[in-house]
Amino acid sequence: MLAGRGRVNVGMPIHEWIDEATDGSNIRVIPVDKQIAEYAGRLPDIHGDPMDRIIIATSLLQEATLVTKDHWIRQYPDLKTLWE
Repeated sequence: MLAGRGRVNVGMPIHEWIDEATDGSNIRVIPVDKQIAEYAGRLPDIHGDPMDRIIIATSLLQEATLVTKDHWIRQYPDLKTLWE
């Protein structure tokens, strides 16, 4: 969205940037499925942004550490976060 609005310039079409950023790396692209969407909707009402809630739900379901400086995201119980 930021690239589409001109707030971030990645120097190429966004789909190419995503491919370049993830191909051959340890980054896994996880599609938003029904389980993630439902879990995001059931999260405690700490953070109201729907996209952040999807990120939180994905991290919790994948048992992954989420790198974020967002104070509200870090308030979710059982969510492993990292920011130094």
